Amino acid sequence: MILSFMKNSSSLLLGLVYCILMCCTDEPQTTIVHTGLVKELTDEGVLFTGSIQGSDTDKIHEYGFVWSTTNEPSLLNNRFKVGEGSFKGEFAQQINSNLVSNSEYFVWAYVTTPSSTIFGEATKFKTKNIKGPVITAFSPVRGSSNAILTITGNNFSQQSDRNLVRVGALTCTIISSTATEIQARLPSEIIISGKFKISVRISEATTFSMEEFILEGPILTEVNPLAAIQGTTITIDGEGFSTTPTENIVQFGQTISEIITASETRLTVKVPPTDFAGTVPLTVTVNGITGQFPSLFTIEGPEIFSINPTQAYPGEIMTINGKNFSAITNENKVFFSIHDAKILEASTTEIKVEIPFFLSNNPDNAVDVKVVVTQKSAIKPQSFSALSPWSNSVEFAGIARTHAASFVIGNKGYLGTGTFSANCVCPMNDFWAFDPQTNSWDQKTDFPGPKRYHAMGFSIGDKGYIIGGYTTSGVSSDVWEYHPTLDQWTQKNDYFPVTSENSRIVTTNSKVYLLAGNGLSEYNAVLDQWSNKASFPGTVLGLPYRTFSFTIGEKLYACGDTKGFYEYNPQSDIWTRKSDVPLPDGGTGFVTFSLNGEGYVGSGRYYENFMDSYRFYRYDPITDTWEQVPSTHYTVQNASTFVISGAAYYGIGNYSDFVQKHFVKFNPNY
Repeated sequence: MILSFMKNSSSLLLGLVYCILMCCTDEPQTTIVHTGLVKELTDEGVLFTGSIQGSDTDKIHEYGFVWSTTNEPSLLNNRFKVGEGSFKGEFAQQINSNLVSNSEYFVWAYVTTPSSTIFGEATKFKTKNIKGPVITAFSPVRGSSNAILTITGNNFSQQSDRNLVRVGALTCTIISSTATEIQARLPSEIIISGKFKISVRISEATTFSMEEFILEGPILTEVNPLAAIQGTTITIDGEGFSTTPTENIVQFGQTISEIITASETRLTVKVPPTDFAGTVPLTVTVNGITGQFPSLFTIEGPEIFSINPTQAYPGEIMTINGKNFSAITNENKVFFSIHDAKILEASTTEIKVEIPFFLSNNPDNAVDVKVVVTQKSAIKPQSFSALSPWSNSVEFAGIARTHAASFVIGNKGYLGTGTFSANCVCPMNDFWAFDPQTNSWDQKTDFPGPKRYHAMGFSIGDKGYIIGGYTTSGVSSDVWEYHPTLDQWTQKNDYFPVTSENSRIVTTNSKVYLLAGNGLSEYNAVLDQWSNKASFPGTVLGLPYRTFSFTIGEKLYACGDTKGFYEYNPQSDIWTRKSDVPLPDGGTGFVTFSLNGEGYVGSGRYYENFMDSYRFYRYDPITDTWEQVPSTHYTVQNASTFVISGAAYYGIGNYSDFVQKHFVKFNPNY
């Protein structure tokens, strides 16, 4: 212990200055107070010493010591009154409370008279590891509101306001205190019951009683069992219960349970239905006083042990193993993040689900798989990562646009024209080639016709064609042929004018077809002529972009403004109704392509449910069935598409008012 104190002449002068400042009488001051050494610096505390001299010590009211961490003496500091009345000579006091371990303090001896307070000079000291207060006993051992506790022990503070007494979390009012005894009153209107430790805190030191004080009211001593599913009957043993069942309120967390029987020492209750599984406090309230069981009660619910697989494509089947599932299928719900999964089979220990298709629109993030049974969520959700057949391709190198024309020649895709705004007539004429082998774009000779958007593109053999579209003058009917080897354009014979917004060009293995409203025309590239074919029998309401079409082999497939889906056979020139399209209502501007003898349709824009814009469906002409495929992560309308080397690409276009440059790739062999 390092001990420093002020005993030189300057310190004495400072003490005399304090005497002058703190004296409130007009008479000369003749009582001299001196602060002595601080002795016996141990873990038991410290020993303060001082002395009083003078001619009028008979006027002393009390004397003692004050101490503080700042060099400012005051009776509001930590204070210990050593004695009262007339005194002259030396005095000392052992102090073991209101001291913080390993801290520096200043101490002053003091006296008070009817007219003044006199402080001695300051002595500085540093404490060691001070022992805190000690509780040896208390009485009574039980009580309720406003009960008075007598706590005996050691190292309590003589200053009542320096002692903090609590019963559990309840703060008591200090009535009186000495170094060995505290009297404290419990709060009024106590609303809890149970067994709690008594604590005494002085400065930074806190001590607890060995025994527990009983706050009277319902006391819960045993719960059997301590874990169960909803509807299970359990017993609660203790004291202070009411024999009238309705006068007891038993709660599992915030949920009130049904009471079956009641006595003063036992309650029989049912675990109530809750919307979660896990641990909750178990309480009993009688006459406004609530007792809580010391341990938490476990409401058992569905629990997941494992999922298989942990990584898969949407649409595949997952098996979830666990316990407390419902054998009634519709009482279970399985969520992949926020997406509700289709349940195929269910037992109390196993659920089979179809992995939701929407997961693939964000394939980089793992999601939690959760099970909910009768509104109760399972504990231990499992992590799952969705695979996706969709991947990002290189962005379009030109200006972002929508309503462009495109076609494929060999192993390259070609794209041009369009508008750089979805809200104005802003036609374009630049032209680009996409090479999937290098994943790059290369600008080609500009389209030589008038700038346009909503034109249609197709290819025959080693040449590409762009026809129609909107120019600043209106609907165009010109036809242009592109030669990729020469990078040159040649104008061909015009086709008969049609309303371009409802026109779609599709090609089979050997022919080109133009669908314009309900009209169908076939193009002969050798003769450079168009001929009429059987009209499309589906509904076309004249609303732009809601129709779609694609070809598979030598046959054409088309859908109008409703779900009616038709197949066209060029050999017989006949349309045949096929299975309705499962796309949700309200879509527009779909993406379509054909791969491996199957047709695909999806994306686009939906005005009522944005999430529908991620859907994609595949059509099998052999079985005449539609099947949902993993959702895309890129939603767009009025896009351009390429099918090259067994993969599909789509991109640019717009969503609402925003034109795009993005392209994605679809691998059908997932």
